[in-house]
Formats: sequence, structure tokens, C-alpha cells
Amino acid sequence: MNKRHSQSGAALITVLFLVVILSFIVLALGQTTTRAAQRAIATRAHAELYWRVVGLEALAKTALEAALQESITLTAESPILAAVYDVPMEGANARFGFVDQTTCFNVNSLVRSEAAAGDSVNGQSRAEMMSFAEKVGISGADMDGLVSVIVDWIDADDFQESRGAEDNFYTALPTPYRTGGGILADVSEVRAMANVDEDFYQLLSPILCAHPDNEQTQINVNLLQREHAPLLAAVLGPNVQASDAENIIQERPPSGYEDINDFFQQEAVRAVQTSPRGANGQNGGGEGPAGGGRLAVTSKYLTARGVVEQSGMSLELNILFKLDGPEATVVSRRIGRRT
Repeated sequence: MNKRHSQSGAALITVLFLVVILSFIVLALGQTTTRAAQRAIATRAHAELYWRVVGLEALAKTALEAALQESITLTAESPILAAVYDVPMEGANARFGFVDQTTCFNVNSLVRSEAAAGDSVNGQSRAEMMSFAEKVGISGADMDGLVSVIVDWIDADDFQESRGAEDNFYTALPTPYRTGGGILADVSEVRAMANVDEDFYQLLSPILCAHPDNEQTQINVNLLQREHAPLLAAVLGPNVQASDAENIIQERPPSGYEDINDFFQQEAVRAVQTSPRGANGQNGGGEGPAGGGRLAVTSKYLTARGVVEQSGMSLELNILFKLDGPEATVVSRRIGRRT
């Protein structure tokens, strides 16, 4: 009798254990199914958000080309630059605007496109950078070092500039990496270069840009602001002070200049008795963009910045457009979560 009771108790305990184990399995399956469903919903929502961003890019390109059909001369009052566009989307909020990308120094222009080993530096661009450093209080040694490391990072040879750094420097770091061996895709790459700390990068980053060529990009004088005075002074010549350039910017007509020759005729420009230097190292004079000068009333590059928000998620869009008359070509795009 006791033996039967003992066997019955053991069987009951076994059954209870099985019930508990099966309950855990069912619970785990339920949680797995729930998480899978949530992931599927999130993936679908993210995909929908992504395609809305793609649509925003197409809309931005259409709006830009429509504006350029009206006029390729751009000023701060041009509708395409002065407005932020709200885009109606079912169940989502979207907006975008345009920002000029010419009031800056193209770091890729520091390297000549065709050069023998040890002869990579574009002397004209280097001189402009050194002049800018003087006008903003950066030591010549620091700027010369920056130019050298940028050149070594971009050029394809192993020749090290006097203050530069080639692969042998970067591969010896605790976390090794190599130089790019090509033009910079984004100016933030400068931060990874030798001796460029956070403070130095933040000081220079507002006037640095990385365009997809090694040309000295023409600066749209209609879009220069007071903070761009040192850059304009560096372009106009080593004897031009930042205060002179600031006066030139302040005397710009409210509607800007229709022609670059009008800029050259401005009294403040004539007073400095100089002219912008061309990309080939010669003076541009009153010939403006047609003479290869550094200043223009048009913009070769614009960035469209937009954001789409939906169901508590958001994606930001940054597109660099290259302009050729009324046509706009996408050069690069960055899509990422809003921070």
C-alpha cells in the first residue's frame, strides 16, 4: 500500500514538472512570437520611413532644378535658400531646405591631380590656407602641419611631407589604420589625421569642406556672411585684412550681385587694390568666373537637408548636389537617424 502511494506521489511530481516545463516552453514561444511580430512591424515602419526619405530626395531635386530654371544666380534672398519647405505626407511630417556649400575651402584642392612623388602640393591652395591661418590667429606651423598631413592622406605616393604622416605613422598607433589614398568624401575625415585634436578641428571645420574634385571651388559672394570675412580676405590676397573683407561683405547690395563684375566694381573691393586669384595661380581680375577666378555669383554645390518623422521615428537626409547651370546632380547622400 505504501509502495503504491509512493509511486503515485512520484508520478504526480513528474507530471507537475512536465506541466511547469511545458508552461515555460509555451511562454518562451509566445515571447518569441511577440518579438518577431514587433520586429516585423518595426522593419516595415522603418522601410516605409526610408522610402519616404527617398521620395523627399526626389522632391528636393525637382524643386532645386525648378528654381535654377528661373535663375542660376543665387543670393540670400533667393526663395530656394530662404525657405524651409514643409512636405505633406499621410501619417508623417517632412521638411527640407537648402544650404550653400561654396563659402568654404575645399581641402581636396590641396593636392594636385597629376603630380610626381614628392610634388603633390597645390601651391596656390596652400598659400590660401596659410593666409587664412594668419588672419584668424592660427600659427603658421600648425597650419603648415595640417596641410602636410592632409596632402599625405590624399596622395597615392609614400613620400612624406616635412610635417606630414604616411601609413607608417598610422599603422603604428594602438588602433592601426591607413591613409585614404584618395580625395576625402567628407571633411570629418580630417579628424582622423595626425595631430588634429578636437579643438583644432572645431576651429577649422566651419570653413572646411570636401568636394568631389581637387578644384578650388568658386565662392558665391552673394552668400558670404560676416564670419566668412577671413576666408574672403585670404582669397583676395595676403595683404587684405579680415576687417577689409568684412567691409566688403557689409557693403553688398541687399539683393546681391547679378554679375561678378559688379562685385569687382564695389568701392570697398577697389580700395584693397587687388583681385581674386585664379585656380591656375593667375589673377582673375574683373573677368570673374570666366577667367577662372575664385569668386562668383553662382553656387557649384548645394546641400539639401531634410527630415521625415513618423510614428515616433525619424530619419535625416543630407544630399550634396553639384550644379551645372539649371541641372542638379546628386554627388553624395547620407541617411541616418536623427540625433
